[in-house]
Amino acid sequence: YSFAPNAAATGGGIVFHTGNVERARIDKNGKVSIGTVGIVATGLLDINGTGTLLNITNSTNQILYASGTTGRIGIGTQIPTQKLEVLGAVNVTNSTGGLDSATLYIGKLKIISNSTGWCIGTC
Repeated sequence: YSFAPNAAATGGGIVFHTGNVERARIDKNGKVSIGTVGIVATGLLDINGTGTLLNITNSTNQILYASGTTGRIGIGTQIPTQKLEVLGAVNVTNSTGGLDSATLYIGKLKIISNSTGWCIGTC
C-alpha cells in the first residue's frame, strides 16, 4: 500500500495505490476520484466501476445503494429492481413548497398532478 504527493498527475494532490495500481486520488481542490485511473474528478466525488459503487448503512438500515453494474439506485434497499427504487415514504416538493406538476408511475398506474389537482391516466 502506498500514497504519495503527485504534483504531475494531480497538480499537488495525493494518489493512492495498492499493488502498484492507482485506486484513488484527491486533487489540490479536494475533489476525490475512485476507480478513475489518471482522470481528475469533475465533481466533488467521482466513482467509476462495476458492482457496488456506494453502500451507505447504519447498524439497522440500508440508507443508500448504487450499482455500477445495473445503474440502479436504491434508497432504503440494497436490491433495487428499477433505475430508482425507494423503500419507504416519499415526499416530493418544488422550491416553492408545493407540487405544481408531476407524473408518477406505480406499476402500470399513471398518476398526474397539475394546477387543477390529481388525476389518473390523463388530465
